[in-house]
Amino acid sequence: MKFLREQFAQVHAKLDSISLQLDDVKRLIEWRTTRVMYANYETFIIAASSILNNYVAAPESSREVLKRQFIAAFQHNPLAPLKLYQAIVEKDFVIAENLAAAVVHYTQNHRRHVINFLLAMQRLIMRGAQLEIAYEKMVHGDGAGNVAKTVWDGRMQKLLSRMKQLETDVTNRYHSQMTSDIGRVILDNRHLSNKDFSGHMYRFLADKFDRRYWIALSYKDVSGGDKHWVSYCGGDARFRTHGGRNVVVASSNPGSSRFTRAKGNAALDAAQRVGSGSHAESWTNLIRSKIGNSCSDAAFVGSICWGCDVWFTMRSDRYVYRKMSNRGDINTVVFG
Repeated sequence: MKFLREQFAQVHAKLDSISLQLDDVKRLIEWRTTRVMYANYETFIIAASSILNNYVAAPESSREVLKRQFIAAFQHNPLAPLKLYQAIVEKDFVIAENLAAAVVHYTQNHRRHVINFLLAMQRLIMRGAQLEIAYEKMVHGDGAGNVAKTVWDGRMQKLLSRMKQLETDVTNRYHSQMTSDIGRVILDNRHLSNKDFSGHMYRFLADKFDRRYWIALSYKDVSGGDKHWVSYCGGDARFRTHGGRNVVVASSNPGSSRFTRAKGNAALDAAQRVGSGSHAESWTNLIRSKIGNSCSDAAFVGSICWGCDVWFTMRSDRYVYRKMSNRGDINTVVFG
């Protein structure tokens, strides 16, 4: 009993640090339609854990009956913890059997949803490992329990490594996924004004690709370098889109960005002293030369005609804006 109580204390301390639930993401990955019914494993682990919890907490007089109940319950599906573990760690399963691939696929590379699901699965697998360790202890003695614990310690390390790799892979796919997503966002929100669309696009990007800083611009579907010119990194531009608007998004990496509002304002000051008429391309190139040509210097520099219903959304500490007036007015924005 001392062994089991120590194991419970260690495992529950880890479980208590994770309050995430599976339900939302399970719906996304069509949990009940996966070829192997992993939901049955979840139900089994929860039910068997309840019996084991009762056993540990029971008085001596009731313990033998609960022990037999637990052993019988565990023998009904002894491979459930291992199957769930393999569904995350093994890479060669088809998507219907590979929960890691399924959650990435059905959430469309949504990093936070993927990680939340994997953490919840980690919690479930830890509970399953606890069951196996307790079973081996009860049926085969302390030595077998210790062997099972050692095996599961190694598996949990591999599981953690797999989770970290999945997070890295999903994070690195942000650009290809983003270019796919924004077309759908544009089509689905053709009814919005440029002001509302800019905010909607920004919130979508900042939520899904939350490891980066984002800017989203929306304005009239003008054309020509005299009216608009943008220089951007980590994003995409869709001109004359459905709904009659131009859309530009850009992003910066917080770990490598050198942009500050002070640097941005200094670049605009320097550009304003030189002046560039009302030609958008000339203003953008001039400002870019002052702020620096690297994406780390600025992820977005843009000049867009005055009166073109320009709206942009981003974090307030990540941009500078100025109305330039030199033989005509123009909107200029620098973001990093």
